[in-house]
Amino acid sequence: MGLSKGDIAVFDKGYVNYNHYEEWTEQGIFYVAREKDNASYNVTVEYSIPENAIGRILTDEFIQIAIPGTNRVTTLRRVKYKDPESKKIYVFRTNHMHISALHVADFYKSRWEIETFCKKIKQNFNLRYFFGDSQNAIEIQIWACLIVNLLYQVLLKQSHRKWDYSNFTSFVRIHLWTCIFLADFLNDNEFQMRKRLNNSIEPPNLFTPSG
Repeated sequence: MGLSKGDIAVFDKGYVNYNHYEEWTEQGIFYVAREKDNASYNVTVEYSIPENAIGRILTDEFIQIAIPGTNRVTTLRRVKYKDPESKKIYVFRTNHMHISALHVADFYKSRWEIETFCKKIKQNFNLRYFFGDSQNAIEIQIWACLIVNLLYQVLLKQSHRKWDYSNFTSFVRIHLWTCIFLADFLNDNEFQMRKRLNNSIEPPNLFTPSG
């Protein structure tokens, strides 16, 4: 992946290679990974939980793991975290020994936000298919989706009513050629539809209310 000293790799529990992990540690490269459900280990040190992390950090400990296919063992840090919103429990392993346990969880949370963002883009903008094969064509299509997503976020932020993102993108897709004030419609869709049916609407303006 071309990682350099001081970089932090964050990934899910699908990839486990302790020999590779040791190489990273020797190179000064850090990682945070989810622990597999059937993982085995021995606890060597257990640290007390700081007051600001009580309820979120359940355990913070050093563990030893036997490296498969060798006679060596490696020392890692194991952090068990409880998400305050979903109440779901996550267990992380890392070779970063000097940051807080909450920071370990925050690294994974940032990775998950990237994953959910990419999922949202693919689902709502059909990025599973590309219209061109060249790098330039693919990048143009991705940038176009990101720009449209940003415009949608601006409109939803301005709206006084709550809209489901997928429903909103579907509505826009269906009404691409409908003459309607989109910003006004978000706040009072029934009035705007009656206005359109009465043919009294002005040319569309996405961001300026019709007043």
